Amino acid sequence: MEKGKNLFVNYFKSKEKTKDDLMLGPEFEHIIVDRKTYKSVSYYGDRGVEYIFKRLVDAGFVPEYEGDHILGLDLDDLNIATEPGGQVELSIDKKATVMDIEKSYKRFFSILLPILDEEDYDILAIAYHPVTKIDEIKLLPKSRYDSMFEYFKNHGTMSHNMMKGTAGLQLSIDYVSEDDFKKKFFLANVLTNILYSIFDNGYFFEGKPTHHNIRALIWENTDPARSGIAKNVFENNSYEGYAEYLLKTPAIFAYVDGKLQAVGDRLIGEFLDDKSTKEEIEHLMTMVFPDVRQKGYIEIRIMDAVPYPYNMAVFALIKGIFYNQMNLDALYQLFADVNYEDMERVRKDMYTHGNETIFMERSLKAWSLALIDMAKDGLSDEEGKYLDPLKDFIMTESSFYDKTEKLYKETGDVKKAVSFNKISID
Repeated sequence: MEKGKNLFVNYFKSKEKTKDDLMLGPEFEHIIVDRKTYKSVSYYGDRGVEYIFKRLVDAGFVPEYEGDHILGLDLDDLNIATEPGGQVELSIDKKATVMDIEKSYKRFFSILLPILDEEDYDILAIAYHPVTKIDEIKLLPKSRYDSMFEYFKNHGTMSHNMMKGTAGLQLSIDYVSEDDFKKKFFLANVLTNILYSIFDNGYFFEGKPTHHNIRALIWENTDPARSGIAKNVFENNSYEGYAEYLLKTPAIFAYVDGKLQAVGDRLIGEFLDDKSTKEEIEHLMTMVFPDVRQKGYIEIRIMDAVPYPYNMAVFALIKGIFYNQMNLDALYQLFADVNYEDMERVRKDMYTHGNETIFMERSLKAWSLALIDMAKDGLSDEEGKYLDPLKDFIMTESSFYDKTEKLYKETGDVKKAVSFNKISID
């Protein structure tokens, strides 16, 4: 195990950046639905997601195949992938500014939306399929997904909902040293419940209204060994601490004799030695799914998918907090005494009370607004403006969940309740 720990620690150290080279790495997940019914569009079929991908190939994207099927696409800084249930993921190469992210995001949708219009489809930024149930969704034709699907049958009660049903919004940030990593990693974990509640956008689960933060609950019940809040963050949030967390987690997949194989519950630490390659090390880091993880950058995985322009506020919020030294230091000190038990208590309460849940004598909603104001003060005027729509939304609607609930109670119509999540870039 000691050899494996050193390999991870050295890898983490090798990824330290300079203060002038801090970037933002965005990932957006979406669900394509039939415009008339809002049932999710299958990957399969004459007009399924794979057909949409073929249309994107015609528009200039380079396809990535597994067997005969297109499962990914690339064009310049745009990288498209498919999640196990046909959810479409857009990753954009790392950018320095929110404006650059927005430019690439709009470019992608300027290509995709006309294709979807021809098929009478919408694409939603929402936490979970609004109408279609999980058993109605066929798993993608990818061998790794098949093996994961089998593994998770005995590891978590909602793992298949995670794989085939959820859509989130992720952001990776850089660190300049181990001390900087400790602050950012600890703070990102402490803010998980607040961030979940700011972007709580999953009112429907399996076609019926559900409680707050359903995507958070799904991740909590995916596999306790590798998802939810990583407890060791509150015990040892150093490079070594995270390395130890990795080593003690079952690998699911690992390289054996140079080939990637399903290895079940054998621990990650069993597959690292003097011959381990960078590719093998990087793969093993991807086999854990905590709310916040270390992959040579800090990946914040908490936020539900939310529509444009609110999704751009995510990047402004995180940048204004984590890349402004005064804000980072102040919040790290403010939350220094928060422990794992505090986080678990709030996590449990927020499923019932949403952003009215109390954390350190303030509601999560109050914390949200305070963080937005703090982040805006830490940004240029040009980037700070991206926070204005989100603040206005929270002030008027309280949360995405609450807006959906209100619309559903008014209309009794799922489509009308969630259609505000339709992506439009006008």
